[in-house]
Amino acid sequence: QVAEAFATDKKHTFTHGITFGTHPVSCAVALANVEILEREGLVENSARSGDYLISQLRAMQERHRIVGDVRGIGLMTQVELVRNRETKEPFTDADGLADRVGGRLMERGVLCRAAATINLAPPLVTNREDVDEIVDVVEAVIGEVERELSL
Repeated sequence: QVAEAFATDKKHTFTHGITFGTHPVSCAVALANVEILEREGLVENSARSGDYLISQLRAMQERHRIVGDVRGIGLMTQVELVRNRETKEPFTDADGLADRVGGRLMERGVLCRAAATINLAPPLVTNREDVDEIVDVVEAVIGEVERELSL
């Protein structure tokens, strides 16, 4: 009955404030964050390190038949895993890729969402050495999965 009064007549819309949106403190924090991004060149670093990450993942793709595609922009990348690269036949839930891939990556320190796709989004401060470590772990896990599934 109370909700109906607000829902039926726009003149009775319940307006209220929120504690963080457009609040001067949160705006100041956002501006400080933008200053840090600019001062430390983090957007440029993301582009540079991201190009290197994608090139390393694409090189890895050539060595592993279950890597169907590598895509991304900056440091936001995705590795698509498929049962058959030529036909793009997907894996099924029965293949258990969430545990086989996601669980193993997490155990080895690569925190990401992963199953039939591996979604990588390392921090903007990521450098070439970090990328090499990430790709080494991803490649090791993919190799294990290929062997286990006899692919």
